[in-house]
Amino acid sequence: MVIIAFLSLIFVYPQIPLQVPVHWGLSGVVDGYGPKWVLFLLGPGLMAAEVVLFAILPRIAPKRHALESFEPTYLQFMLLTVALSGYLFAVLLAVAMGLQFQTMPAILTGISLVIMLMGNALEKLQPNYFIGIRTPWTLASTRVWNSTHRFARKSLVLTGLLASAVAIVDGSPLLWLTAVLAGALAPVLYSLVFYKHLERQGQLDDVA
Repeated sequence: MVIIAFLSLIFVYPQIPLQVPVHWGLSGVVDGYGPKWVLFLLGPGLMAAEVVLFAILPRIAPKRHALESFEPTYLQFMLLTVALSGYLFAVLLAVAMGLQFQTMPAILTGISLVIMLMGNALEKLQPNYFIGIRTPWTLASTRVWNSTHRFARKSLVLTGLLASAVAIVDGSPLLWLTAVLAGALAPVLYSLVFYKHLERQGQLDDVA
């Protein structure tokens, strides 16, 4: 994906104007421009940096929370992260070339779908310090971690579907952001409530 992004940019680079849109505000209107060379950083550069970061994390993770224990799921998260950056870069490149389409709904829908796909994979994550629902309560108890991630799988898949509908039907970044934040907050609150429930019941024997 990194190579495809790089070669695509090289191919169309002469056709791109000197200044290109690089940021949209919550109103959905472009509020930031930059020189066209910045596309190398926002596209293949960012994607390559993400690959490097995901390659480094397993080597610096504490042995107690080794990422190798759920390597296929970890690689799936890496793939989705890089794919999302590649998709957003493709949208940015299309806008830079002057193609006319509803930019904000396209951006928000892509992010929503990745939220749904990541949410679907959450249940397979093992306790770690880098990816997943990392709250003081999930990191303190394996039982809370597992239960929270089962809940998060359902809530984030639902959030992704709802956010996609909002992006397509309404296209309002503010309404979309409200839906996403509500979906992201739900597992955090769940982890707190479930931890306190186990604490009252004296069932926190697996506290880390």
